Order: sequence, then C-alpha cells, then structure tokens
Amino acid sequence: MSPIRAAAPMAEAGTFKISDGVKLFKIPTISLMAGMVVLVTSLVLLAFYPNFLVVERGLSVFETTLTMSCFSIGAVFSAFLGGRLADLFVRKFGEKGRIMLMQIYLVSFATTVAIATQLPYEGFGAAAPITFLLGLVFSIGFSGCVLPMVSNVVPTQLSATAFAMLFSLIQGGVTALMSLGLGFVAEAFSSQTMFLWFVVVPYLLNALYWMLFYKVYPRDVERQQERSDQVAAGTF
Repeated sequence: MSPIRAAAPMAEAGTFKISDGVKLFKIPTISLMAGMVVLVTSLVLLAFYPNFLVVERGLSVFETTLTMSCFSIGAVFSAFLGGRLADLFVRKFGEKGRIMLMQIYLVSFATTVAIATQLPYEGFGAAAPITFLLGLVFSIGFSGCVLPMVSNVVPTQLSATAFAMLFSLIQGGVTALMSLGLGFVAEAFSSQTMFLWFVVVPYLLNALYWMLFYKVYPRDVERQQERSDQVAAGTF
C-alpha cells in the first residue's frame, strides 16, 4: 500500500461528518452507548457541587475554590488510574474486562457521590478529602472503558464522528436540558435531594444497564476491521 493510501484512513478519522452519524447506530455497542450517556449525569454534579459546598456545607468561596482544586488533582490521577486498571482487567478477562470495570466504576462513583452529598459534614477539613476522593474516582470509567471501547468498535474512518455524536451532541444536549430543569428542582427541594435522584440513582441504574454490553461488545470488536473495509468500499 502506498504512503498516500495508508494516510487516507487516518485523515478521514480526524474528520467530523454528521451525515455519517446515523450509520454508527448499525453498531450495537454504539446504540447502547447512546442510551448509556443519558444516565451519565456527572456534569450536572460539577455544575451544582460548588454551590452545594457553600450553601449546604458552610464553606467560604475561597475554601470552595480550594476544595474544587482537590477534585481537579484527584481527576488527574483518575485518568491514569482508569487506564492502568483497564489494562489489568483486559489481561485477566479479555475485552469483557472493560465492561466489568465500568460496572465497578459506576457503583463506586454513585457511592462516592452519596458520601459527598448525603452524609452530614461541615467545613473544609472534611470537604477537601471527600472531594479529592470524588475526583479520584471521576474519570476511571471513561478513560479506561468508554473511550477505548468506542475506539475498538467503530470503523477507523468514523472515529471522530462517533465521539462527536456521543459526547458532544447527545451527552452535551442532555446535560444542557437537565441543568436547566434541575435548577428548579434544587430550588424547590434541596441540592442534596437533587444529587440523590439525578446523580446517585442514574449511576446505579447505569451499572445494571451495562449488563447489555456483555453480549454485543466482544462481537463488535471482532467486526471492526470488516466495518472499516466496508466504509472504504462505500458499502457501510
């Protein structure tokens, strides 16, 4: 294969084509991912959590800024931790290991959010380590499971389209709508109630939802090259 032809799929992989988006739903794993991202409500948590620390936990604005810095530090380590854990699970259990790790992550994150928002505590001394733990868990599932899984099943030429459709259009749109509505919920009830029903519960439901991936994901991994060839031939 000539260098020009070899470089062509790589160039196409970096191009977002919304017209190709519908084609991705021929892949069962991607269809399931589209449903999964609706239950990923962590962006709602980040939007309301600083206000929760001030109003519900008595932190000053400065203390809240420091506390959110603890979250950011934890999130940096979380991305690395997710990759390392995923490598271990894949070596032990094959591609199904990513699904297992994702379920563990979803339950762990729901538990950590419950600790951070449902238990009674006050002050920076308690909030900082809890928030660091929240950040430490935050990215494990996406860095170690979701992002590699999408890369492992979509045709290489449509990778940019897959990420844009799932995480910019679908998840971004759902998060924007939820953020608008949940402001009224938090005002009518409390931030604590909102976090329970709109973050903790969806993550637990998502852990159950991921049972559906065990049947379809390994097969889609095996068919990636076949689908890449179909895209190249214009038959996908």
